[in-house]
Amino acid sequence: MVMIRTQSRFFERIPTSLISLLLVATIVRGGVLLVGGEGLRDDPDAYLRIATTLAATGTLGITSETGEVVPTAFRPPLYPAVIAGTRYAMITLGADFEEATGHKSERLLRVAIALLHLVLGVLTVAATYLIASRWLSADQPFADRGSAASPSLHAAHSASPGPWLAGLLVAIDPILLQSSTRVMTETFATAFAAAVLLIWAELVERLAGGSKDCPAELAGTDGLASPRDRAITTESDSTTESDSAPEPTSKLAKADSNWRMIIRTAGGLGLLLGLAHLCRPTFFVWTALLIGYLGGWAILRRCRRATHPDEPFSAVSPVASSVGRRGLIASLGRGPARRPLGAMVVVSAVVAMIVGGWTLRNQLRFGQPIWATTHGGYTLLLGNNPPFYDYVRHGRFGVAWDADDFFRKWEQRALADPRSESFWASPESISGINPAWEERRPSATDEVGQDRLAYETAKWSIGRDPAGFFRACLWRLNRLLGPMPQRPAETPDDAGLFPGWGIAAVTSFYAAVSVAVLIGIWRIGREWIAPKYFATLALLISLVAVHAIYWSNLRMRAPAVPPLAILATIGFGVRVGSRNELGALTAPISSPSADAKSLRG
Repeated sequence: MVMIRTQSRFFERIPTSLISLLLVATIVRGGVLLVGGEGLRDDPDAYLRIATTLAATGTLGITSETGEVVPTAFRPPLYPAVIAGTRYAMITLGADFEEATGHKSERLLRVAIALLHLVLGVLTVAATYLIASRWLSADQPFADRGSAASPSLHAAHSASPGPWLAGLLVAIDPILLQSSTRVMTETFATAFAAAVLLIWAELVERLAGGSKDCPAELAGTDGLASPRDRAITTESDSTTESDSAPEPTSKLAKADSNWRMIIRTAGGLGLLLGLAHLCRPTFFVWTALLIGYLGGWAILRRCRRATHPDEPFSAVSPVASSVGRRGLIASLGRGPARRPLGAMVVVSAVVAMIVGGWTLRNQLRFGQPIWATTHGGYTLLLGNNPPFYDYVRHGRFGVAWDADDFFRKWEQRALADPRSESFWASPESISGINPAWEERRPSATDEVGQDRLAYETAKWSIGRDPAGFFRACLWRLNRLLGPMPQRPAETPDDAGLFPGWGIAAVTSFYAAVSVAVLIGIWRIGREWIAPKYFATLALLISLVAVHAIYWSNLRMRAPAVPPLAILATIGFGVRVGSRNELGALTAPISSPSADAKSLRG
């Protein structure tokens, strides 16, 4: 009975708006998978082949036509490992599933993948709702949620339609809907991105000392809370002193509890970032930016305390600090810098263990410390080669690049060096192998050598045509951020600009969302570098930085869909919380008496 009552109280605290949103997301995502589930038959990125080999042999690799198992690092390991776990369970169930490629097991595997994508999609929507609740209800401190003194979860979230709208935009996003019907990593990557953003919001709230359970002077905020929060803290402290002074041991115990929660939260963040790297290595740039931000936060705190130890809220620029380098480094482990520094160390250590394990595996298998994949060279070359540069210059607007010419020429790399003009002129002109190249070329089974050759060929293409590279960068950014899907090159010329209502509808949807996102960014303004928003800014920077150079299309921005949906919600006019988040970093160096300012609009 006690367990039943506990579960009842738990579900009573879930907002009805969240329940309705998850119901809508389940219906929409489930309906799309039901209609388009046949797309799970295809294996464009070889994840199913790798998963089948892993389940049958325990080796992350591909089984050749001769039955030989060839280890690979061409794809990141997490997604095929999850599929392999499902495949292995099916193989071990009984005689019906002993043949991994049998018709019945293939059908059940597609159902399992569809259910996995459905669950991840719904969880992504839920995470978006919770992130939006923090963004749009900034006045609710983390540690007081659920306490008697704080509003209930219903009251906190049901008053604003913002979280529900943000979650709905994610639930119906065309990129995510289409990706869920493909054996690709977009669904996984988006779920990881949303989870990282959610746990980051929790971590920075604790680091900023926004909890009554951990007073600012013990949390080590040292003035990094906003002016509004400091006023509240001061008023609360004066009231407490006049009524009844709390026991020092009680404050210390609460501070110690908050410190332990910071370490646990940082460990969870590191775990998510490490697994995200194993899902899509481009997350590594995002990880580096977040770790660097925590380190900068620690240094900024220490500089302020060192320059004005008796005036923690003074308006002093850290540039004017007279602290020596040795003194700064030695003092980072204590005082107000201890918490962000500790979080940075924990996140870095967990990420290093996960990425290090993958790197060690590749060192043992290939003799090279491959920390990402052997797919990077091909991805760079796909967006930087002479045929593609010609398309960027002369291709038709709205029509996708026909890569057949590139594939046909690249297949000839065993006959001649692709880092030469003659190679790309005409593949038919290569009638026999170049003897000099035969001695230097990597073998077809040398995955590391082939990756290196692709990188070198891409660099040769960039050096050969810098103007083409610049045009291609702009093209890739347009494909990453633009609202319009491209129609296939084989579409008949008389089909018009939009060969179907689908492209027109998707373009209209993304055009409206893009405008709202820009308005939302403008409304947030300088708050972008505040802790709460920085993870989103870092994610966008990392995606733009990577995919401006590597191959890009609409699918590549899938991880950014949840935060972009929240920004669009802000742009649509949903009011943002009045708390000045930027005060956590900048208020002490601007004006000690500055009041918290609302966001524009």
